[in-house]
Amino acid sequence: MATTISGYNLKEVLATHLSDYLENSHLDEQMKNIIIKLLHNKGKILNNKETFVWSEFYLLYSLVFLNSNELEEQLSIAAAIELLILATDIMDEISDNEINGENLSKLGIPKGLTIANALLIEAFAILLKSKCHLNLAFDELRKASIGQWRDISFVVSEINIPTEQEYFNIINMKSSSLVRLLFRLSNCDIKDTNLVKVATNIGLAGQLKNDAQDIFTPDKNDLFQLKATLPLIKALEYSTQFENGSLMRKLISLKETQSIEMHTNIQTYIKRVGSIDYTLVLSRMYMNSAITSIKKYENSYNRNNIEFLINYLIR
Repeated sequence: MATTISGYNLKEVLATHLSDYLENSHLDEQMKNIIIKLLHNKGKILNNKETFVWSEFYLLYSLVFLNSNELEEQLSIAAAIELLILATDIMDEISDNEINGENLSKLGIPKGLTIANALLIEAFAILLKSKCHLNLAFDELRKASIGQWRDISFVVSEINIPTEQEYFNIINMKSSSLVRLLFRLSNCDIKDTNLVKVATNIGLAGQLKNDAQDIFTPDKNDLFQLKATLPLIKALEYSTQFENGSLMRKLISLKETQSIEMHTNIQTYIKRVGSIDYTLVLSRMYMNSAITSIKKYENSYNRNNIEFLINYLIR
């Protein structure tokens, strides 16, 4: 069901706005066509399926806490967010060496880097014309880049299994900072600690859900690279406590052989010992906490719009 506030179909209006911007930009025509194609990927603004789109969420959030009279300015910021998120998606695939990823499979690394840089430049060009809190936004971008850097080497090994707390420290920088960035760009009162908590919890919930799903996603390299995601950390804890560390030996074998059979065996093990369920339960807990915090504003803002925002988060 389309998200409509004050008579606006937010996704449709935003898609038109961003398409017009790209059409009139100074980008090379081939670059424009590639970006338009990438914006049809899952979770992107030009994809027709009813999925979560960060720029649409931003627009909905900003209109809930501001008002529809500021739609035009918020559309531009939302368009910048869409380009910014696409750029970070491409950079994530490059840093994780996911050559079969949704973006790199179409671009390759040289073009991927170039397109990501172009997207960042266009996003910043839009934001520089807005009234948003750029200094605060850049602070969160800096945190996200540091988190991404640390995530590259955040792996399990025979001599070190990261803790759950260390995992949360990484994703708070890598993922929650991007959600806090969205909130800061809205010009809402980010000093409101409740809103900071909402942004942080949404980011944690999303990353937990992604990490649980990515264990079984074909084009993800998390297990092959021994990435220290929470499902793997919890499975290793179980294996160390009850099975004399058999999972670590399998992981070392997987890294050396790149065996698909071993990969499937490890996937099955992680699911069997409850690590996926544990991660998804935590994801729901953080999202429920965010929703509970949002509901505190029902008496201060339009109750129907608050309900729209909550329903969007749980879709």
